[in-house]
Amino acid sequence: MNNLLNFNNRNNGQSIGEQITNTVKGFLKSKLLLPLAGGGGFLLFLILIITIVIMPLVAIDDAMNGVKKTLDDAGKATGSFFESLGNFFTTGYWGSSEEVFYKVVGDRYDYYIQKGINVDAPLVLSAVFVGNTMMNNTNSECTIESKEVDEGEMPDINLDCGDDETEQSYGELRKEAIYLMDGMVNGSSVKSEEEYRKWLHDNYIEDKLKRMGVDIPKDEKEREKLFEDTIDQIYFNREMYEAALNGFTDEEATGNVCKFSVNSSAGLQTISNVKVRLLGCTASGGSSGPLEDEELVDLEKYILGVTYTENGGAPDEAIKMQAIAARSFLLTRSYGGKIEQENGSSIVQIRACTWDQAYCDPDKGCWSNGAGGEYGNTIHTGYDPSKKWSKKPLPENDRIRTLVAETAGQVVVDKDGKVLNTPYMSDVQQQWNTMANQGKTVAEMVKKTYPNAVEITSNCTGGGDGSIEGNPNFENAAAWKAPSNPYAPNYYGQCTWFAWGRFYEIYGYSPGFTGYGYQCAEQTYNAHPDKFTNPKDTKFPVAGAVGSSDYAHNHVFIVTGVEGNKITIQEGNLSQERGDNYKHYVPDSWGYAIKDWQTVTYTIDQLRGLYGDVRFANPINPPK
Repeated sequence: MNNLLNFNNRNNGQSIGEQITNTVKGFLKSKLLLPLAGGGGFLLFLILIITIVIMPLVAIDDAMNGVKKTLDDAGKATGSFFESLGNFFTTGYWGSSEEVFYKVVGDRYDYYIQKGINVDAPLVLSAVFVGNTMMNNTNSECTIESKEVDEGEMPDINLDCGDDETEQSYGELRKEAIYLMDGMVNGSSVKSEEEYRKWLHDNYIEDKLKRMGVDIPKDEKEREKLFEDTIDQIYFNREMYEAALNGFTDEEATGNVCKFSVNSSAGLQTISNVKVRLLGCTASGGSSGPLEDEELVDLEKYILGVTYTENGGAPDEAIKMQAIAARSFLLTRSYGGKIEQENGSSIVQIRACTWDQAYCDPDKGCWSNGAGGEYGNTIHTGYDPSKKWSKKPLPENDRIRTLVAETAGQVVVDKDGKVLNTPYMSDVQQQWNTMANQGKTVAEMVKKTYPNAVEITSNCTGGGDGSIEGNPNFENAAAWKAPSNPYAPNYYGQCTWFAWGRFYEIYGYSPGFTGYGYQCAEQTYNAHPDKFTNPKDTKFPVAGAVGSSDYAHNHVFIVTGVEGNKITIQEGNLSQERGDNYKHYVPDSWGYAIKDWQTVTYTIDQLRGLYGDVRFANPINPPK
């Protein structure tokens, strides 16, 4: 979610009405709701502006601080999704006994959780509230009494609110939510998105739209479009519920943003900006709590440290398998259950020993009082040869760094796109090593090791903040690494790899070039003719331009500043372009590539002397 949904700070000088108005404008500007405006869907578009955007945001702003009180009043102490999300639509939104809804639906949710079925609660809530703008606010106090059911059966309640109208309102609301939840379950698992969309289409949407007061078109094409648009909006609104669960963190920060869909004791969570809290270990298999001398560790650094410690001597493909398995295991393992939110980060807790995963700080080394964190011996940061076991820092140019970087953000997922738990022991690691030596790929290793795996995937975006100042941030995986950067990893250190990554950091999207350096400016224009000028007509740059040499020099660079006749550029692959004793088009190691670049200022004549007939794809709206 972007900062349009950040309502945590009420002291920003805007009233709630102004914030909502700006939010709606933001959705319109981002074209997030525009598909509903055509093809006879304008009425629904207006209704959804109110029901999906305005009413939920009013409720969110006033309700989130009242979570604990309502749940305490309801006597609900479970660690489920409904405790974490809390009384999302309370205070001035439903009435005086909203806890009835959470009690009933929460019980049904927990029933499925106990059976190992993780229903998508945010999606259920999204579908419920597409048409429920506000329930009548009454002074009635509903009481609930659990009905006796046989062990293993669905829970149910008796509801008494003192008046028929309120009882009917709450009764219909909870029945709808339970109907949606039950419809999501298919045997011992949940339906895939495709299956559930079809179920909504066939069993829910038409009745829902009628209750919303929307006329169903007689024309079959218009009817289908209305149904599909409504389902799309349900899935879109689901993001708001997940954002509430995650504290409305702003994910539009500079740098890479990777999102992961995981199950925890809080239910389904979408997490990003993951950091790891290392816990001490006990001989009995428990934890002594957070290590006081350890800072939070960035996700990718943690995965590098685990791979280095757990299977660092393995063949290349097994190294990558180890990294992907370690990342998936971490995200589904969080010690203590729920993944907490702190200062915009998702905090995963993990024991620093082989009870979970053995992690050694790749930059500082580590030590332990036992053999590499085995048998509950905690691993601590810092190389110390005086200890019983110690490991040196990982060299900057070590192949492990490059191989792990190639897997940045990649996890194993199941058929529903959720991160799959990927446990492993030493015998499994040996199997990976054997398969790698036999020429097997990571994908083949995953299917052999984890039969429920569907694919290896990465959901990483972002990186552009619109600013041209500063130096490259090579920790931004979306800009510099596969699968985003098409030149990684086979062309690490090349000028094309560097220019692609720097462009992405500045603009937040792909420049569109995938060819040789001399082709890049023209390919940028071809990909974005509404954003860049034609290099055939542009011989002098502005800040933010992509500059390409002629064919003979085959180079590309990014212009970061222009002052009179002086042009400042950032460029990579200095060794190749400067004519040192260096083999052309041979990729650098990651450690060398991130150093093989410069910021330098030339006159236009000096640039032409270096790179021939230089041409530029100039941004129509230059970055700041």
